[in-house]
Amino acid sequence: MANLIAVVGQSGSGKSTSLRNLDPTQTFIINVASKPLPFKGWRSKYTVWNKENPNGNYINTSNVQTIGQILNYINTKRPEIKNVVIDDGQYLMSFEYMDRAAEKGFQKFTDIAQKFYGVLKASIMMRDDLNVI
Repeated sequence: MANLIAVVGQSGSGKSTSLRNLDPTQTFIINVASKPLPFKGWRSKYTVWNKENPNGNYINTSNVQTIGQILNYINTKRPEIKNVVIDDGQYLMSFEYMDRAAEKGFQKFTDIAQKFYGVLKASIMMRDDLNVI
C-alpha cells in the first residue's frame, strides 16, 4: 500500500514550489491545473510523458480516467518512480463541478466525489515504495 500524503496550505504558501526539493529522477508530476511550475529549471527536469517519451515524468491532465491509467502505468512499469505528485488535485472536483454547473439535482455531487475518491483509492493501492502526494 502506497503512502498517501496531503499537502495543505493557503494559496501562495509554497506547496507547488516545494516540488523543487524532490529528485526528478524519482518523481512524476501530474499537473491538474496545467499551470507552469513555480521554480526555475523545471522544464529541463520534468519532461512530458507520452507515447514518444515513455520515460517522461510530467503530464498536464485533469481527466480522472487518464490519471488512473497513469497511476497504473507508474505502479507496474516505472519502478524508479518513488513520488507521484498530483499537483492541485482539488481542481479535479472543481473543474468537473464547473463543467456540470447547469445540471439540476444532487447526483452530480455524488458523481464528482466518487471520481475523486477513485483517484485516492487507486493511489493507496499502489506499491509500498511509492509516495502519492
